[in-house]
Amino acid sequence: MRNADVARVMEEIGGLMRFRGDNPFKIRAYENAAQAIRELAEPLDVLLAEGRLRSIPGIGAAIEKKIADYAATGSVPLHEKLLEEMPIGVLELLSVPGLGPRRARAAYKEAGIDSLDALEAAAMEGTLAAIPGFGPKSVEAIVAALAQVRKHAGRHLGYEARALAEILAGRLRDRDDLSAAEVAGDLRRAMEVVDGIVLVAAADEAAPVIDAFCAHPMTAEVLSRSAGGRKSRTAKESKSGAKGSRAKAAGSPDPAEAVVRLGGGLTARLVVVPPDAFGATLVVESGSADHVAELREIGKKKKVHLESSGLFGPRGARVATPDEAAVYRALALAFVPPELREGGGEVAAARDGALPELVQRSDLRGLVHIHTTWSDGRVSIEGMAAAARERGFSYMVVCDHSRSTSIAGGLSIEDLRRQIDEVRRVNEATEGIEILAGSEVDILADGSLDYPDDVLAELDCVVASVHAAFRLSRREQTTRLLRALANPWLDIVGHPTGRKLLSRDGIDVDMEALLDAAAEHGVALEINGDPHRLDLDWRWHRAATDRGILLSIDPDAHRVSEIEELLATGIEFARKGWVTKEQTLNARPLRAFRAALRRNQR
Repeated sequence: MRNADVARVMEEIGGLMRFRGDNPFKIRAYENAAQAIRELAEPLDVLLAEGRLRSIPGIGAAIEKKIADYAATGSVPLHEKLLEEMPIGVLELLSVPGLGPRRARAAYKEAGIDSLDALEAAAMEGTLAAIPGFGPKSVEAIVAALAQVRKHAGRHLGYEARALAEILAGRLRDRDDLSAAEVAGDLRRAMEVVDGIVLVAAADEAAPVIDAFCAHPMTAEVLSRSAGGRKSRTAKESKSGAKGSRAKAAGSPDPAEAVVRLGGGLTARLVVVPPDAFGATLVVESGSADHVAELREIGKKKKVHLESSGLFGPRGARVATPDEAAVYRALALAFVPPELREGGGEVAAARDGALPELVQRSDLRGLVHIHTTWSDGRVSIEGMAAAARERGFSYMVVCDHSRSTSIAGGLSIEDLRRQIDEVRRVNEATEGIEILAGSEVDILADGSLDYPDDVLAELDCVVASVHAAFRLSRREQTTRLLRALANPWLDIVGHPTGRKLLSRDGIDVDMEALLDAAAEHGVALEINGDPHRLDLDWRWHRAATDRGILLSIDPDAHRVSEIEELLATGIEFARKGWVTKEQTLNARPLRAFRAALRRNQR
């Protein structure tokens, strides 16, 4: 009984129940169980035999019984029953943003649509528009959403892949025959979306490590494996996993490696090298192609060759690189933080001693963009303030939704004023932290803000965000944002493009014009730490800071448990964009933070 197989069955049960419209709590129970099983570092057989299944969070008596059924018969009766009612292909429909279970059921029942291909064909032929609940506009939106699904097929959010990668790396580090193991590839560079996981391990004997990796409970299928040596991988094997593979110079040995598919469909590639090659391999397997190419050019001048299997001298002898720092020292470069290894000038900066001192968690003084029970948050103002104080913050800005975002409990003008009063009251009664009254105000389609200016003036800070009207033209979106930026009470633009990674592109806006206007008006831009957003995109951070724009690293937290997690992704993303403490708005003490807000610059 493989963990991956049981996780797949649990996930399919949850998905088919969701499609059928069953009890959402039961659906979530199966989905949670599937995730918990995927992340197990022990085989389910062992846990079942030892009676320890119930100790796993997310596995109760009902799930335990179904796992026992699968162990005994190779199937789960509920799973079989659901598959008799509807084909497994209908689960594909649930991946289309905006379709939803109700309309997916209607499409299946009315027209037999049971796959993405069938959905696309029905949309093109006009069949979909004829089904009750659909219309020309909704079909157009579904076609666009379907294109997004196909565009991002095989890609995964970085934070989801990282969670699995750390489990795998942790299991490797527990081995006595390994001296080191690290997550590499796109994840080490803090990419927001990845193709797969890459791990690098250091061991004198690679075979036992490779064997254990392939037999890991999270592994669903072994795609390829190699003992290393002089024989290069095939093109197919090189493309498996993630983009960590790098071409090698003639005659240099291949490292041992294996590529597996995990239970959720994500691929993971493990590279095993001797301990004295670990640093070089980690650099090659982590850096972008451009970064590695620049390092190799420098290496040529110094008569050393940087390969995926190590750093080699002019006669082919391996130069000891037990860690990454040794590689950069050998090339006479300052150490380049992994987040910067994109080929964007970091190698020249490392040569010239001009690398920035990147922002870090200890630099942040204030917590901005926090939701509470006044809108769609799950914790009171008092609860969030206490959590912020416990985490070392000296101020917090409450930013619940404005009235137009009714689906998230947006506040009417009357409710906002009542909340401002409560913020003032709680602030008076709370020691050790200053609580500021703010709001996440919608930027409406015409560029106006969701509250009138006299109301905005009553707040301490306004974060303004796009939450609707995503399909306006580039000209219309740019005009919209420029009008919003001209409002004298806008302090910070929240998640500036409104993107949702792998599900919704951000608004099509002239970013250069947006940055110019933000600089002109003294408006800060947000780096939203929600891993589904990570917006402002890191590719625009330097363009913003070069204009003197301050960036606010915000968690957009709705629960206490999200604060540190979302801040961590936001900080990592900011570092990827070369952001420093000095360029970070909420790294400033309270008085300096207030002074930097646009409303206080007049």
